[in-house]
Amino acid sequence: AAAASVQYARTLGAAVGTTLLGGALFGTLAAGDPQVAELFGRLVREGAALLPTLPAATRQALQEGLSLAFRVGFLMAAALAALGAWLAWRVPVRRV
Repeated sequence: AAAASVQYARTLGAAVGTTLLGGALFGTLAAGDPQVAELFGRLVREGAALLPTLPAATRQALQEGLSLAFRVGFLMAAALAALGAWLAWRVPVRRV
């Protein structure tokens, strides 16, 4: 039963972390330039073959938008890791 509860907690934590990071990533992308968000949707649907057909300025705007979104995502991941480390440090040590 202990192994199952540990696995459940890990799965739940992974789901929450994925939700938070995905929300931060795509929320940042959507909050920026709406054209970049729409272009990212097209890129996901059509694949990398779309990139050579784009003008250089559009590719640059897409790169900047994605760079900002991933920067926010990685900062959020670092904050979640720090929170997890702090919570783990606060767990009392018990000898079995």
